[in-house]
Amino acid sequence: MHKNFIKFFLIALFAFTVFFSSVNMVLAVTDPTGLDTTAKSAGLDKSIGAKPIPDIIGTIIGAILAFVGVLFLILMIYGGIVWMLARGNEQEITKAKNTINAAIFGIVIVIASYALTSFIFGVLLNKSS
Repeated sequence: MHKNFIKFFLIALFAFTVFFSSVNMVLAVTDPTGLDTTAKSAGLDKSIGAKPIPDIIGTIIGAILAFVGVLFLILMIYGGIVWMLARGNEQEITKAKNTINAAIFGIVIVIASYALTSFIFGVLLNKSS
């Protein structure tokens, strides 16, 4: 029974995440704040085709980091549910602990690599200008 619950929970969480991320994408495209309209009227046209490559790469990296964060949350919730439903079964508890440890280890590596990369590029760009 608990395996069906876990599958249902993960599918619902995934659907919820996809739905709200698509809502944000629609809002971003329709310019809800009116800033693009104001910029165009001021002669500062920044259409999608005119975006510089670093901005595009930054957007892609931001999306990947958001996905990693969601994946971390899903793994933590899954590990917690498995641990709660273990009922003293040492194999299930070990599986849950390993899942939680792997999720924490993974997110620490991602955050550390992002911080290190940001620091290195920040130093290089400040020294070159």
